[in-house]
Amino acid sequence: MSNSKLEVSSLEWQRDEDSNALVSVDRNALMSYKKRKLLMKSKNDRIDEMSDHINSLRQDMTELKDILMQVINSKQETNRD
Repeated sequence: MSNSKLEVSSLEWQRDEDSNALVSVDRNALMSYKKRKLLMKSKNDRIDEMSDHINSLRQDMTELKDILMQVINSKQETNRD
């Protein structure tokens, strides 16, 4: 294998001298990736927070429904007597 095949001359990729691995050196792509990752984490955190609020509201509504049913049942029992 000749050395010319191993050399990579690009603004985006270079060969690591020790491992000969192809490594991306595009800083703009890296920053863009990190920005997208942070944005997705932020969106996921917001979705999780909204989900928690919805579950809390659902539980509150269930409790209110139970209380209302108790009041209605109590009224019905007093009306029977």
